[in-house]
Amino acid sequence: MAARRRRGAARDHRAGRLDEWRSLKICRSSACPIAFYDRSRNNSRVWHDVTVCGNIANLRASRARRRRVV
Repeated sequence: MAARRRRGAARDHRAGRLDEWRSLKICRSSACPIAFYDRSRNNSRVWHDVTVCGNIANLRASRARRRRVV
């Protein structure tokens, strides 16, 4: 746990020093408290890992759309 905090502090320090705060984000999933650094070109990532948190959200949205159509 202490190592994770040190890595987080180092990441925060780097972001502040390089003026990259807009790229430091928290996963959009309400069940996921992970902070991540968005390295995408247009700064558009919303989940720390699309295969975990993004997949669940996309599946729920897809099912909701299908329910509305039928």
